[in-house]
This record gives sequence, C-alpha cells and structure tokens, in this order.
Amino acid sequence: MAISAPVTFLWHDGTAEEAARFYTALIPNSVMGGVMRAPSDTPGQSEGDVLTVDFTLNGEDRAAAKRVFDAMLRMTKIDLATIEAAAAGDPS
Repeated sequence: MAISAPVTFLWHDGTAEEAARFYTALIPNSVMGGVMRAPSDTPGQSEGDVLTVDFTLNGEDRAAAKRVFDAMLRMTKIDLATIEAAAAGDPS
C-alpha cells in the first residue's frame, strides 16, 4: 500500500512543546494545536508535564497523525503495515 505523503510522528522526551513551537515556526503552513499535560496522578510524570502536543506541519492531516499515534500506542514493537493502515484510515 502506498502512502501519498508521509505522516509526521516526533518523540521528544521533555522537550515536546518546545520542539513543536520550533517546527511550526520553521515550516510554512504549520500551526500549534493542543497540549496535553499530566494530571497529578500520572505514573512516572509530574503534574503539568507535557504528554502530547498536537500540531500540524505543512498542512498535514492531523486526524491521520492521531490514528497513527493511537495505533503505535497499542504496539509492543513497530508494525509498519499497521501504521500504514492507520494513516490510510483503517481503524483496526
């Protein structure tokens, strides 16, 4: 299966919000979205730590990025076919 455009997924331990601000300032047609912060009862995190940052780079389909992120959360190892299916809209 071919993907028409790459889906961006970035991982930044402790610097996600700063990285998203940098990339959205650098790349045209990019915007910052919501920032999800850890509540007080999140294991391994301090209250207020950034968990995820929603942002669009160059007009990227944020729904596709969310599907890919959700699919990857269920993985114990990287499964490219599942990632490609999620990007294409297959909910399984």
